[in-house]
Amino acid sequence: MPAKKRFKTRYPGVYYIEGKALGSKKMERIYYIIYRKHSKIIEEKVGGQFKDKMTAENAARIRTECIKGKRLSRKEMRERVKAEKQLPKIYLHSILEQKSALVDSLEAKWSLFSEAAADRLFIFDSELSLLEVNKAVLEMFPPGTRKKDIIGKNLSDFLPHTKKTGEYDEHLNVIRTGKSYEVKDFIPPPPYPRHEHVNIKAFKVGDGLGVVVRDITELKLNEERLIKQDLELQTKARDLEEMNTALRVLLNRRETDKEELKKSMLLNIKELVYPLLAKLRGTELNRIQKSYIDLMESNLDDISSPFLRIMSMDHLRLTPSEIRLADLIKQGKNSKEIAGLLFLSSNTINSYRKRIRKKLGVQNKKINLRTHLIAIDKMG
Repeated sequence: MPAKKRFKTRYPGVYYIEGKALGSKKMERIYYIIYRKHSKIIEEKVGGQFKDKMTAENAARIRTECIKGKRLSRKEMRERVKAEKQLPKIYLHSILEQKSALVDSLEAKWSLFSEAAADRLFIFDSELSLLEVNKAVLEMFPPGTRKKDIIGKNLSDFLPHTKKTGEYDEHLNVIRTGKSYEVKDFIPPPPYPRHEHVNIKAFKVGDGLGVVVRDITELKLNEERLIKQDLELQTKARDLEEMNTALRVLLNRRETDKEELKKSMLLNIKELVYPLLAKLRGTELNRIQKSYIDLMESNLDDISSPFLRIMSMDHLRLTPSEIRLADLIKQGKNSKEIAGLLFLSSNTINSYRKRIRKKLGVQNKKINLRTHLIAIDKMG
């Protein structure tokens, strides 16, 4: 370490001395760093081998990088160079052996993978002679066929249809150009061993060719089933639409019939019943009998009104007697008149009025009951 006077900087572990650089007469600052690494104190000059324009700030950055292992100290660099020069050949041989073992391991793993694959894997040479296949390929041949029975054979020997379909030339073209190709859905013709849909992918491997054949028969069958189901659903949807149309026609007809029946009934009442009531009114009647005549005419008028239908709705929970009383109130009858018509006391009529007001939601409200009932009739 330098014996000259050290000058501290504002950065911990960084100091400098003043001296002349080699080949220079000019005085300048020469920076040193000091730090602990792997339980050792390291103190050395910075600059030179680091090719940094040296300042206190740069020296501090270099010190931090050395501590974190991002840079090597001068001593560590010298030791590495020395170790590399002294590396024995036996060590290099060990590395080669490890790499060879790694390759063997990868080949073994690839072999396990390819043998377990459901897809058929083919490797051909540049003349389309078979070099390697996996277990799935053997399943397309007669039982008992072994790899050695087909390895070395040309593609056209065991799949002669490939020349007729153009596959053979396509495979050779992949080898020549390096451009892969795919047939998404292909049905091999006879004498292919089985009837199926396959997906074929061919690509260049070294100087030869790799081919992956995937059986997509089940997929195509599922697609056909889905198409069939879709057509059936469309047919059912059309049938339902036709049924809905027919129902709409029937409903419209029903409404028309109801309207015609209503008109016919009102016409019959007008032409057959009202004249009889008029003749009856012309006879000698007492007051109560005349009131009944008035009530009959009023009720006949209500047949064409929605009032009775509304008052009979379940949510109102009005009894037949309450509905009858509500109709009389709507007609403008007072409690005394209603009591005389229904042969009930005025107190009973008043009790009915309270129950009706409660069920109609106007209890304890300053609302005229007759006005409210007329509003309900108009609302319907």
